[in-house]
Amino acid sequence: MHLIIKLILEKSLKYDIIGSITNTYMRIFCQLDILLFSIILVQERRWIIIEEFLTNYLLDKRKKLLSLLQAVDNSYDHFPDGTLIIHVGRKHNRFYKSCPQDKIKLQYLNKKNSQQIVDLALKKYVQRIKPAIQSQIKAIDSFLLKYDPESIYNKGDFLEKLPNDVRVQIPVFTQSDEQYIKEWLSNSHGSLDAFPTNIYYITDNGEHVRSKSELLIANKLFALNIPYKYEQPLLLASGVTLYPDFTILDIRRRREIYLEHFGMIDNPEYSDKAVKKIDEYARNGIFIGSRLFITMESSITAGYISTFDVMIKTILSDEHLFTL
Repeated sequence: MHLIIKLILEKSLKYDIIGSITNTYMRIFCQLDILLFSIILVQERRWIIIEEFLTNYLLDKRKKLLSLLQAVDNSYDHFPDGTLIIHVGRKHNRFYKSCPQDKIKLQYLNKKNSQQIVDLALKKYVQRIKPAIQSQIKAIDSFLLKYDPESIYNKGDFLEKLPNDVRVQIPVFTQSDEQYIKEWLSNSHGSLDAFPTNIYYITDNGEHVRSKSELLIANKLFALNIPYKYEQPLLLASGVTLYPDFTILDIRRRREIYLEHFGMIDNPEYSDKAVKKIDEYARNGIFIGSRLFITMESSITAGYISTFDVMIKTILSDEHLFTL
């Protein structure tokens, strides 16, 4: 996997354009068991690997190691005393057991002792592999405990207090959360009104939205102080432009996530369009539960709207780490 990452990075850095890697590698990403990593374009067209790849790869690895450790523990009830000694011969190998009481004296194990050979061999194998597994789990836990890329973002907040003629002479390596949010919100194309309607609802943030449910979602995002944009055009790698109902800034991970509200899910034609839209996201590496989230309702049931604030807080929390 490290080789795959190295090749992709070398390719992307060589050409330094989004088109040079998306069409070629998006198909690879969609076929992997996990999404290897996400890449975003930042100032001066530099590429960075979002921390989600590393964090979630390690979390997935830790889960597998714990399962492996459990399998090792379940492989035996108890082991016999002694240690297996193998003498390699020209024609046959000879097996002996050294006893804890007398390690110099070896007990020969013949064919009649085949089960004891198996048990001692398993014991030796477990004694080697179990500490190695535990060591790897401990290393992952130690890394995840200390790994906090967000900690670098706000170290320059004091610069705002400096005189402007002094501040402009200091190179800024990272942006504070406030600066990042301000720039993200300013880089808005505005809703292009691709689907005109005569009915609008005005949100607490002053936008015009199309339904009462969208009004409720927008107002809850605004009340929770979560940066968002309404119906911003999203150009996908496939060349298709979608208009997510809400583009939300996940400031902790410095990424955009998308929320689609499907308000007439019991309408067959509407549902068919919704499925096609979700499929278009997936074809471009944006999957439900990772960067795409959905609320829905029918003419009878309001769906997730009643618990939306809990859902969005969970999505943006530390506990939600790019679950696939």
